Amino acid sequence: MTGIFGAALIAVMLLAGCSTYGPSASASPAFTPQAECERNGGWWRAEMNFCEYQSPEPRPEPPRRR
Repeated sequence: MTGIFGAALIAVMLLAGCSTYGPSASASPAFTPQAECERNGGWWRAEMNFCEYQSPEPRPEPPRRR
């Protein structure tokens, strides 16, 4: 009886060690809007609570062949 009880106790302890109470370690952290903006290459405008991005430059037209 001690062998079965000991094995069950070890199994319960191993399963309890694998469980988590809260966010998992692999979940991405929550960023503030300012941090998210700067992380994506924008400029944070605190007075307007707004993220500004630079628009891409227009591509020049290739020269036409005659």
